[in-house]
Amino acid sequence: MNGCGYVLAYSNGADPILGACTSVSTHGGIRAGELAAIRRGLQCTVGHHPVLREGVGDLKVLTDSRAALEVLERVSTGTLQPFDDTDSVAECKRILGSARGVKISYEWGRGHNGHPLNELADRLAVLARRNREIGVDEMTNAG
Repeated sequence: MNGCGYVLAYSNGADPILGACTSVSTHGGIRAGELAAIRRGLQCTVGHHPVLREGVGDLKVLTDSRAALEVLERVSTGTLQPFDDTDSVAECKRILGSARGVKISYEWGRGHNGHPLNELADRLAVLARRNREIGVDEMTNAG
């Protein structure tokens, strides 16, 4: 079980939207959790800004997981490797399905290096995992 955190930040300085969830993966480990965070953040973004699907605006996805970006690239180009686990491949397909029609750039940023958005997403992920471990339901926050 992994915690996933994402931050929807705006270049115009508007208040960010925060999200956290847990990801239960049988094979993907941290990479599957990182991919789940990308998918949830992408779905939240498109939900709040459906004009992205019409080609209006650009979206940049920043992640500290090179492994997630690499498997996402392999799935999008059809160059899977034997070590690509089914959980991560399935999550990548969900990401690419959510992203249809949206102009997206994916960017790697060093984790735990003081980047405020990355630090916030990491804290949200830890909170989600800890809540799940003690039995707090992520939808209602009820134990």
